[in-house]
Amino acid sequence: MQASTQSEKPVSLKNIVFAFSYWPRIFKILWNANSLHFLLILIFNITRGVIPALLLLASQSIVNTIVKMQGTGSFFPIASAVAVFVGLTLLNEIITIFETHSKSIYQTYISNFVNVEIFKKVGSMSLANFENAYIQDQLQRSQQEANYRPYEIFEQILGILTGFVTLFSSAAILITWNWIIALTLGLIPVLFFFAYLHLGKKEFLIYYSRIPRHRKAWYLTFLLTRDSSFKEAKLNQLHTHFLSEYQSIISGFLKEDKILANKRTGISLFSQLISNILISTIIMYIAYSAFAGKINIGNFVAYISAVTLTFTNSQNIVFNIVDICKNNLYVEQLFNFLDYSREANITESAKHSKSNKKIASNQKIRSIEFRSVSFRYPGTDFYALKGISFELEQGETLAIVGKNGSGKSTLVKLITLLYSDYEGDILINGENIKSFTENQLYKEIGMVFQDFVHYEMSLRNNVGFGDIKNIENDFEINRALENAGLASLTCQLPHYLDTQLGKYFQDGYQLSGGQWQRIAISRAFMRDASLYILDEPSAALDPEAEKDIFKRFNNLVNDRIGIFISHRYTTIRYAHKILVLDGGKIAEMGTHQELMEKDEIYAELYNMQIEQFQTAH
Repeated sequence: MQASTQSEKPVSLKNIVFAFSYWPRIFKILWNANSLHFLLILIFNITRGVIPALLLLASQSIVNTIVKMQGTGSFFPIASAVAVFVGLTLLNEIITIFETHSKSIYQTYISNFVNVEIFKKVGSMSLANFENAYIQDQLQRSQQEANYRPYEIFEQILGILTGFVTLFSSAAILITWNWIIALTLGLIPVLFFFAYLHLGKKEFLIYYSRIPRHRKAWYLTFLLTRDSSFKEAKLNQLHTHFLSEYQSIISGFLKEDKILANKRTGISLFSQLISNILISTIIMYIAYSAFAGKINIGNFVAYISAVTLTFTNSQNIVFNIVDICKNNLYVEQLFNFLDYSREANITESAKHSKSNKKIASNQKIRSIEFRSVSFRYPGTDFYALKGISFELEQGETLAIVGKNGSGKSTLVKLITLLYSDYEGDILINGENIKSFTENQLYKEIGMVFQDFVHYEMSLRNNVGFGDIKNIENDFEINRALENAGLASLTCQLPHYLDTQLGKYFQDGYQLSGGQWQRIAISRAFMRDASLYILDEPSAALDPEAEKDIFKRFNNLVNDRIGIFISHRYTTIRYAHKILVLDGGKIAEMGTHQELMEKDEIYAELYNMQIEQFQTAH
């Protein structure tokens, strides 16, 4: 799926048919959002589509009855005709009230349903999908417009359906007298259809091209308003720069909107001028027919109203079709996003799990083996990892070291199947890792990422998210905090485990960088896993605190498997195995003592760090 597919499908006659092809799926969403409100609104609209024509006939009946009953002294027939007219008017108003009520609720149902579907698909995506800029554009636009666009499409569909009902019922009144006039009124808006279609094409393409800029504008607002970026922006005086960039983007949007508005106004003025000339001619003909006695007064009133109704509804139908074609951009992006995550995002893990039934659902990770594993990030020719081979058994800890960009975090991403498109084999307990489902694998892994999340939520959530089924288990949460060296933190907080952390929400309690890092570690320790991975868990910790964390880590993984990534060599010296990466390849592997005796890369980096530490003190 390439980005060009959208721009190659502008609003055109061919694309009109293409836009209508989405209707079955749109109606499925509308039905699944709330079937009761969908049916009610549909019935209300069809009924309201018929009522205008019935009111015309009622008006015609009133006038003709008045003319007929003049001088007879009997008012009952006139009153009956008026009562019918009043009844239809009242019915229309009541239906409108109930329709408005139902629509106001249904709009929320649709928005909620679409958002939930989007979030479901996000949850099924792989990291490679999620880091794809084009998919991010689709996700951003789908999410940004989910609150109103699906309902807007629904309104346009209703407009077309209701318009056709009213058009045919009002045109039927004219057809009984003069079918040429009815046909002419239906064709007048078609004369300007292509002009509006051309304008719709421009709006379509401009709006599509805005997607990356919309994301950039959103990111700038994030930098301007979030506490995580406020300090640096303040210190470096970046606020004015960010604001200037934001204003530049929205000014560009405004300039494009003005150009479109001017073109739309010009087309509207010209089409209305020509339309009014033609309609005036038709009305003049009807008036002359009444003057000449060819039609009676009641019919004259009905025909005049029928002319207006027929023209207005044919015009509205044309406008709604053009709008539907423009909204095809949103619909197609939404469905492409949902389809992509459903079809292209089926990982190798899922495929293998269907064919390999012998993997037990409660199987612990007892061993990990890499066999000549190589990996390139999507869209690149450079190997982030090349020919990686090693084994790790239960009860062992592995420290991974190397310079920045050597492939340390990439290796961990492969173990956790965040990327599955690699060369070679990764084995868990002697079985291909892709034979395990994500659920089987992830429940056995406790992980701290280098860019771990600060959840602006309670302490309970920040720790309990590591094992969601035990989020209400105070004992397990406190045990995880103790294992991470935060045994006393709970008692220091005003609401204990339920204290709001961070300053994004009211009554939040801010922690230090080191405390946040230990909480992320406790989140990993919360899970009763058989493999624990700490990726640079000590960035905000001093050497003593890091030593404490590694000691706790060693105790925790005594009968499990532990993988530890760090730049501080004084701490990792106690790991059972040390793997040195250089340029994506294994440069050295062994114990601390073995690597020091080799006196190569590891020894050089270790001695350099020791020397720096001694100099600093």
